[in-house]
Amino acid sequence: MRRPAIIPTALFVVALLLGACQQNTARSQPITIDDAWARPGFSGENSAVYLIIKNNQNIDDGATSVESDAANMTQLHLSKMTEDGTMLMEHQESVPLQAGSEVNFEPGGLHIMLMDLNQDLNPGDSISVTLHFENAASITFEAEVREQ
Repeated sequence: MRRPAIIPTALFVVALLLGACQQNTARSQPITIDDAWARPGFSGENSAVYLIIKNNQNIDDGATSVESDAANMTQLHLSKMTEDGTMLMEHQESVPLQAGSEVNFEPGGLHIMLMDLNQDLNPGDSISVTLHFENAASITFEAEVREQ
């Protein structure tokens, strides 16, 4: 007499469902932050944070402001080269995040400016940063301090 294969089949289905849940975790988050890092700096000076922001939503969003206890002032900035070869940094009121896209904050482009550091930022340290968005909830993440 053969026993029904209900238990092994049920276990297989549960394993498949759990695997699917784990794979969709990042996509189920409206906004995700990857590869966040900060430049070293001394107390009283400035530094910058770089990262990748992914908008996993089906709607456009935007990063509107930023804060960190590591500095007295934090802003969203864009570095631009002028016609005469001078590098300028412009404060950005908002950074657009189109639905399903990612935006790279990298040296020479978009970045989070940390002004008037409250502490030394040494390689290997980590700082907490909070990004605020137009639609999605705010995200607090850690940025590792490293030379790049």
